[in-house]
Formats: sequence, C-alpha cells, structure tokens
Amino acid sequence: RGWTVQRPIDLPKKEILMMIGADVYHKRGKESVAAVVASIDPDFSRFVSRSCVQPKNGQEVMTNIAQTVLELVQKFKDLNKRIPTTIVFFRDGVGKGQYEDVKRLEVGKISHELKMQYGEQAPKLDFILVNKRINDRFYQDGTDRNGKKCTVNPESGTIVENHCTSDTHRDFFMVAQNVTQGTATPTHYTFLQKESSFEDDTIFSMTYFQTFNYAGWAGPVKVPAVCQHAHKLAYMIGETNKGEVHPCREQ
Repeated sequence: RGWTVQRPIDLPKKEILMMIGADVYHKRGKESVAAVVASIDPDFSRFVSRSCVQPKNGQEVMTNIAQTVLELVQKFKDLNKRIPTTIVFFRDGVGKGQYEDVKRLEVGKISHELKMQYGEQAPKLDFILVNKRINDRFYQDGTDRNGKKCTVNPESGTIVENHCTSDTHRDFFMVAQNVTQGTATPTHYTFLQKESSFEDDTIFSMTYFQTFNYAGWAGPVKVPAVCQHAHKLAYMIGETNKGEVHPCREQ
C-alpha cells in the first residue's frame, strides 16, 4: 500500500466514494492535452488515469469526458466488484466565462451517460470547479516575531463560505497550504452540480484531507491530490508528446 490519508470521520461509512480530478494543459505551438485521474480504492491511495489530445489547440472543454468517466467507473467496478455511490469531480482550469459551456458539455453529458449506463444505481455526481488563479486574499489577527500584533496569513485549513462568496453559485474558499513567507493565495471551489447529501462540513474536510494526499510533497498542496495529479500528467504529456496519446494509457 502506498501513500494513505485518513478518511474523514464525518464521511458516512456506507458511501463508496470515487474522486476524479481533471485538467487541460495548453501551450502555444503545441497540442492541448486533457488529463483525468481517478481514485480506485476506499482509502484514495490508488489511482488510474486517462489522457488525450484535444481536437483543437486551445480547447478547454473536454468533449469526450463522459466516455472517459464511464471507463473509470468500470475500472473501479472491476477492482472493487461494485460501482461508487458518489463521484466527487474536481475540475481545474476553467474560467468564469466557460461555466455554462462546462455545465452543458461536461456535467450534463456525464450525468446523462451515467444514468443511461446504470439507471437508478447510477452514482451521484458532485462537480466542483477549482480555481487557483484568483486575486482574493484573506488575513487573520496574529503577532510577529517580536510579539507585536499584526495581520498574518490564515492557518492551514481555513474555510471562507459566506460574505464574500457568490450570489449565483454555491462556492467556498480554502487555504490548505501552510504559508510562512509571502502571501497565501486561497483556492476557490465552485459547485456546478451537487447531487450528494453530504453536509458542507463533510465536503470541506474531504477536500482538505485530500490536499495532503499528493505524495510528491510533504504537506498540503493547494488542491486535492487527484487534481494535482491531473495537472502534472497533462503538463508532462503536453510538453513531451510527439503524437496521439495511446487511448488505453493508465497509471
């Protein structure tokens, strides 16, 4: 068994949870590459990946994502002899101007294909956009090295869920990383769909715990592990790929 992070206490034991992270890498003069990484065990310690070259350079929306999710769910079933009851999908790299396109072409198609394939047994889908490139900053009261009162970076695990959040979308901010120099940049999470019955605190702890699950760093990163893995995979293939990615590529 590899790197393992404790399962959140408030996550119901009856839930068979699958986490998916997705990102698209763009570079001028190179093909855009989409990468999807999914957990395939109850401890979120094993992962499987899919990657492909986008039909058009610079294309952000993943038009084949529904079929990819079906493949990943089938892989989960092959290994666990059952399908997940809930899928939490973290989608990185989407700007606000693309929310509706992603909701229609990614979220809508994934939900449709899951219901067509599994009927009433289809996994519930929570689809969350992840945005790291934001201008928002948060501070809290603290003291400097000399004991003088001042404003400092928020502690690791700080959640902001009201007052400065959206009026049109369900969202929250999280500062997962522990920043001792410079200014901490929060990560903004926005729900495009929520079908699960998870309480907000369950979503928060689930997301925070998974920022510790990236084995490439000793501590929390800014986003859940599946999202960081997808980002790294898309980047590596985008920088080195010389042709079409093999359709059955797994990790």
